[in-house]
Order: sequence, then C-alpha cells, then structure tokens
Amino acid sequence: MGNWARVARSNGLRFGVSYHGTPHRVWDEFLPVRYKSDTTGPLAGVPYDGMQTIADGKGKWWAGRDPQMINGKPHAKGSPCPEFVRQFLLRVQDAIDSYAPDILTFDDGAQFNFDRGGPAAPDLGVWLGIPDLAPEIMAYYYNKNVRVHGGRLEGVLDLKEVPEPVWGALTRDFEMTLADTLQEKPWQTEACIGHWHYDRKVFENHTYQKASLMIPLMVDVISKNGNLLLSIPLPGYGEPDSDEIAFLGELADWQQVNSEAIKGTRPWTIYGEGPATEAARELPMYQLSRLKFQPTDIRFTTKGDVLYAIALGWPSDGKLVIKSLAENSVNYPRQIRKVELLGAKSELKWTRTGQGLEIQLPDEPPSQYAVSFRIQG
Repeated sequence: MGNWARVARSNGLRFGVSYHGTPHRVWDEFLPVRYKSDTTGPLAGVPYDGMQTIADGKGKWWAGRDPQMINGKPHAKGSPCPEFVRQFLLRVQDAIDSYAPDILTFDDGAQFNFDRGGPAAPDLGVWLGIPDLAPEIMAYYYNKNVRVHGGRLEGVLDLKEVPEPVWGALTRDFEMTLADTLQEKPWQTEACIGHWHYDRKVFENHTYQKASLMIPLMVDVISKNGNLLLSIPLPGYGEPDSDEIAFLGELADWQQVNSEAIKGTRPWTIYGEGPATEAARELPMYQLSRLKFQPTDIRFTTKGDVLYAIALGWPSDGKLVIKSLAENSVNYPRQIRKVELLGAKSELKWTRTGQGLEIQLPDEPPSQYAVSFRIQG
C-alpha cells in the first residue's frame, strides 16, 4: 500500500484505499471456507490456513504472525467473531495513520442488508453493511484528515445505502447505477467497463463497455453533482489489455478537448434536458447499457460566470437547439453574448429565440461522443 501511495502522490494524483469485504460479509461469506480442507487430491484433509496457529509459522516466511489475526477464530457461518471485527477496525485505523488516504471507500452500506445469494452462491444468506462501525471509522478518518491538512477537511469517505439524515456526513456511492436528479450533496457512481474481477473472455469477445456510453454517462453524473469512479480491471500481470488501452485512449482524447467543462466545475440550476432525463428514473442496478443518449440530451456545468452545455451526441442536421436557454428563460434570464465550441477552429453562428439557443454547427465535431459549448453572458 505504501508503494501505491508514493507512486500516486509523486505523480500529482490523489490516493485512495478501498475495503471490499467488511466484517459481517467476511465472517459470514468468505471466512468459514478457510477452516476446511480439500476433499480429494494430494492435499485432501490438510487444513487450510484458517486453522493454523502462530506456532505453525516457525521457520516459515510468516513466522511470528498469527493467521487467525487475519482470518478470525474458527466459527460457524453466521456466528459473530468480535475479535475479528476489532482487528478490522484497528487495520482501518492503521491504514489511515500510515498513509493518510485522500479517499476511503467501502464496498458496503451504512445499514444492514440481507443478501440471500443467488445461483452462483446459493448458500450465501449473509448480512452485509457496517452501521455499527461506520460512525467510529468516519470520526477517526475525518479527525485525522483535518490534522493532516492544517484544520481543513479534505478527505472523502464513500459508503452505500446511506440513510437520508446523514447524506451530508459522507459521499453516497451508487454501484452500477446513478442518481436520477440533481443532488444537493456530492455523490458517486461506481462503475466498471468489464467485470469487477478481470475476465479474459470479456477481452477475447471484445465486450467491454464502450467509450461511446461511458463518456456521456460521466457527463451525466457530473452534471448532477456526482463523480464517476470507473474501474479498469487488470489481469494478473498488472497492465491493461489492448482493448482497455484503446478505451483509455479515447477517454484521454475526449478530456484533452473537453476537460474545461468537467474539471473543477459545479452543477448549474438544472442538470440537463432531453429524452434520457426520463430514462434514468427507471434504471435498475447493473443496467447502465440501457441508457441511450441522444444529441438532444444536453447536460450543464458551471465554472465561475461561465456556463457549459454538453451535447451527448452530434446532430445529423448540423443544428443544435438548447431549449433551457430560450429567450426569457427563468434558468438564464441575462443576455448571452458569446457561444463557443471547445476544440473548434472557427467561430459559431447562433441565435437566441423563444424556442431556445439555436447553434449552427461546423461540419465535423471536435471530439467524439459528446461536445462542449462555452456560454458567457
């Protein structure tokens, strides 16, 4: 972890720590298997590492370490293991003290949720969530972050399934879905272009999510006061495969032209207009590919006195109408004196009517999948 922290910060990046499998999930779902053994083969009957003790490490690379400090004491599925929960809390606090992460995220909720499992895990039947530990972890992390930053709180803590009364105390995390309206408090969509764990079949079949979806999705999330945490799953040797490199190249090319409308921006009075504003209201988890963004889908961001309108496509007729910026609009009552297309080499022709801000577009878009307009009054 220390190496990751040094590399990230030496390159001007923020450093985050993620915990995937907090105490209740771990002691119920994953740990009991560590007390079993193979039923066939040359190691049949040899206990897994969960049964080993500190004495078993004599003369081995892990000498002096107690496996049960990692695995918890042997226990039945569904049986609490307070010692493990305490160790988990201490490990989180140690990571906070040692590496002062800028982001601390948990793949768990701020309330208990019963997971009945499914075809791949029919015997799951476990409780997930850390409502009992969340307040203590949050207080410890925020207090440490304030001390590190000279009295300013700059740390971000993410949790899922957060009750509304405490929305302002952390960042709500939406796994593979998104908020359907502009949110007062910052939030985050957590998404992946493939499977959460690297799957070579996704690469071989070329079925990663495309930049044509993920770039408009990112814009949509940001316009609603959100952040997109995007996972690029890595194979065992630690480097993205060629399809992932191509995806990241498209994302970098788009940011090269449009980052002004994204980085350091704040949401506007409304987040957008267009048909996809309604589609998002019915979107269940893990159905992001159902989103169909059109050139008439416009999203807004602001920076100072500048308004950015980002069209999530390129109109085939060479004309874009932004209805929310019509003459006498309650959203933008002042005059518009300048409209520019980021990345364009020539000036735009535009008019403002009672129907909207009508923009004549150049022959070719300056970027793929979404284009950004700088609007000044």
